[in-house]
Amino acid sequence: MARAGESVVFVLDVGPRMHPHLAQAARATADFITEKIVHKAKHQVCLLLFGASETRNRENDKSALEEGGEAEYSHIVEAHGLGPPDGDYIRTLHTLTPGHGHSDFKEALAVAAAVLVEQEGFRGTRRIVLLSNLCSRAQEDPEDALTSVLAEGLQQREIALEVLHLDVEEDDRQYDADKTYNLNQLAAICQELSHHERHFASGVALLSAFKFKEVSASATFSGHLAVGTKLHIPVKLCGKTAKEKLLTPGKESPDADNASEGAETGIQRDTEYYYADQEAHGNDVVPETEVAKALRYGCNLVPFGDEQKQVFVFPTVRGLQLVGFVSAGHIPRHYYMKDVKVLVADKASPGGCAAMAALVAALLRQSQRAVIRFVSRNDSQPKLLLASPVAGSVAAVPHLLLNELPFMEDMRSYRFSSFTKKAWAPTQAQLDAAADLVRCMDLGAGSVEQLQPESTADPALHRLYWECGRRVVTPGVPLEEEDELAQEVLQPHPERLPGAAAALAAAAAAFPMHQAAKERRRAAVRIGLDDPAQDYARLKVEDGLTTEALEALQAAISELTLKSSGAHKLHTVVELVDVLREDCIMHDQPQLFNTFLTELEARCQADDSQREVWRRLCRREIKLICKKEAAGSELEEQQTQEWYSQHLMQ
Repeated sequence: MARAGESVVFVLDVGPRMHPHLAQAARATADFITEKIVHKAKHQVCLLLFGASETRNRENDKSALEEGGEAEYSHIVEAHGLGPPDGDYIRTLHTLTPGHGHSDFKEALAVAAAVLVEQEGFRGTRRIVLLSNLCSRAQEDPEDALTSVLAEGLQQREIALEVLHLDVEEDDRQYDADKTYNLNQLAAICQELSHHERHFASGVALLSAFKFKEVSASATFSGHLAVGTKLHIPVKLCGKTAKEKLLTPGKESPDADNASEGAETGIQRDTEYYYADQEAHGNDVVPETEVAKALRYGCNLVPFGDEQKQVFVFPTVRGLQLVGFVSAGHIPRHYYMKDVKVLVADKASPGGCAAMAALVAALLRQSQRAVIRFVSRNDSQPKLLLASPVAGSVAAVPHLLLNELPFMEDMRSYRFSSFTKKAWAPTQAQLDAAADLVRCMDLGAGSVEQLQPESTADPALHRLYWECGRRVVTPGVPLEEEDELAQEVLQPHPERLPGAAAALAAAAAAFPMHQAAKERRRAAVRIGLDDPAQDYARLKVEDGLTTEALEALQAAISELTLKSSGAHKLHTVVELVDVLREDCIMHDQPQLFNTFLTELEARCQADDSQREVWRRLCRREIKLICKKEAAGSELEEQQTQEWYSQHLMQ
């Protein structure tokens, strides 16, 4: 049966003049193949390599028979025939061997066209993707016979051509004559052919040749826009949906293969609840009949069942209702919430289209905006939307752009310190230094803007596909620590911003931070809660192991104990207490630690929410410091052991 979808012949140049860029070209091809494997199951792909050391293709076999052994179309390998791609394609590209034959792109296109022509019963689209730097001169073609045949054949059979042209400046200088000849030949083939040509300035740029995201408009609501009580316009609410083509991880049970016949397989998942008061109930599981939904009200839990929740549901009816109009400048842009959506009239209703066009025209003429009440489904929370008009054009019909507006509880007011003090006003030299820094670091200052959103790939997605391919070739292989595309996109490149280093140094000199450094020094006794261990280590390096540093660590432990939740935070508290004990012994401050540990134990015993902290400290066997450990202690070893036994919590 004929298959719907797309048939693609990917033609990859592996010849000697592509060797410096072959690794990136192979990875770009692997991205293309992986995208087909994961998301385009009906598509068929043929992988063709030209410039290879060997020859293996159908046109060469035919010419060998016809010409009595003088084969044509040499150094072209049909690595994988036309069919649904699988892991074998990925293995080939991850283990690609550089070729040492002549790269003739025209002969490679002829073989690719033959592959598609010989396909029977296919009803979808067909295209050829060519990836090369076109630096290997194609063989001389008497009277351009092959060029004419290619151009006419591809056009008649409606085979599209996509050219990924690697334009590296060094290659252009070295092989200028050969490349110019090839470009002229390619232009002759594409003169009347449906084609698309893309240029890449480096091998790393090839890694973003294929996108892994599709942005498309999808209708999220279909209904009516009510204007008053008599006018109801059929509309569709659309949003630009970014579809990230991420692989979906499945769940795998190791016992599934060993399960007996008729037994249940897979992973059985369930939720278990335990009593908060474990002293009274131990580690017993709460019976399912006693589990109820509740809302937290302060430190209490108030039971709230589904029936009780329905009493508080605000009754609403699904739909869009025009509430009123406001002047264009009365609602600041920073009030807009979430993503913008597009409201268009349903094209199935001519009257609705005319009504929407009239509404848009009236809003534009009077510089007004519409406020719309939106309920996505019955009994759901209503939203207020601001509708901004957009006039119709050749590309789009008249429509409204909708932005969600905040309610009173959503508003946030931020007050910043005023710069009215004369001493705080920047000098002209400082203003000039800041302006020069911005100018030198402008990504669009060169001939080509860097990191254009339309052409900058998401390195995380591309790395995911590449690493999955590596696992196909070698299961269990460790992840690569560095990724070319991630470094290209995410790491700064000072060499591409001439003068930026000097401008940055001038800006640093123009804004001295001596006073700020003193203030930071005074505040060094404070240890933050985000990474207290690192802050304490930095404090010891800067100030040494002082009493102030030990007291600062005590304060951080106490504050972290009050806010601790989750295993990670509790583990951090225990580690810090252990560090404090060791440093107090080293600094001969045993009384400081003993007093702190006694107070900490009393606080944990008095507060049920903090008992887990003391329980973990007991498991670590953290005790008071005795004379044997620090001479300044007033306690004997037996006394510290007795204290530990009395306050031990299992």
